[in-house]
Amino acid sequence: MPLNEAEHRELKDALHKLNNALNSISMQTELARMFVERSDPAKALEALDTVMAQCRRASEISHGTQSIFEDGSG
Repeated sequence: MPLNEAEHRELKDALHKLNNALNSISMQTELARMFVERSDPAKALEALDTVMAQCRRASEISHGTQSIFEDGSG
């Protein structure tokens, strides 16, 4: 079944938020690598904490968006 206008907007917004979270994960992973190479474990752990937070955020976005595709039969 095709998405209505509101569902399309909601999906587009969710994908934008998901892309932001993934971009943050990528950047923080690179920072963690840099801090490891510079022997700065405290900052590396800080960056990895941000990665985990963004992973949780991405998961929440994904789960919150599933309702767009549920047809009520599940």
